[in-house]
Amino acid sequence: MGMTAVCSGGCGYSGQSDSHRGGRLGSCPKCGAPMQAWTAGQSRGRYMCPVGGWVITHGLRRTVELATPMRLQFVPGWDTRGPRERDPERPGWMRSVKRHRAEPDDREREYLDRAAGRVFGPGCIISNGFMPPAPDSDWSGQAGVYLLPAPDADPAAWFVNERLTYKKCPACNSSVPVTEESVMREPWSPRRSYYWAGRSNRSRRTVETKPGPHPAGTVACSQCDPRTPDEPSP
Repeated sequence: MGMTAVCSGGCGYSGQSDSHRGGRLGSCPKCGAPMQAWTAGQSRGRYMCPVGGWVITHGLRRTVELATPMRLQFVPGWDTRGPRERDPERPGWMRSVKRHRAEPDDREREYLDRAAGRVFGPGCIISNGFMPPAPDSDWSGQAGVYLLPAPDADPAAWFVNERLTYKKCPACNSSVPVTEESVMREPWSPRRSYYWAGRSNRSRRTVETKPGPHPAGTVACSQCDPRTPDEPSP
């Protein structure tokens, strides 16, 4: 199935396109205006989720813009993990037996460590999976790490992430978000000697990386970054 395309001329026509990339959407059959992806213009920028540590696209993915200061905390509650017991009185996936969980798991501890001491202020963009479930939701009361109001936090300590900008890795020319982790503090040479180029299996080929040393202040992609020697080369 292709992507949904809409008329850019405003006539209201929409339909399925056979292009997943949106490169050949054609013209509107009603008014002749170019068709465009229904997501066109909806993206409000990419951000680094300060809790999850991954890149999120605000407006197109599951994100939330905070309106009040909030702090990440572990909230005890029910959980269905553990021995696979079933409750015959509850249908389907709800048959898993609920148990009380009072401690965060390993992944939740990573989130708590990343957010330690931070109060996320109004305007901060975060993955909405960290928002507490609605009271009428099937997930209400589930144990997890959630953003809870922090009304007494000092505004001077609020953290608000900024929209990401991208630069090219000088070793392999791939786009890299400019973050504190990706900017190299001293001259560097890439960890790998080659990388795969090409969009399809037929066109893929190996290309030598530019050996450098590249100047301090440039960005390095994760596979060229010499500070991560344990990652496998392509």
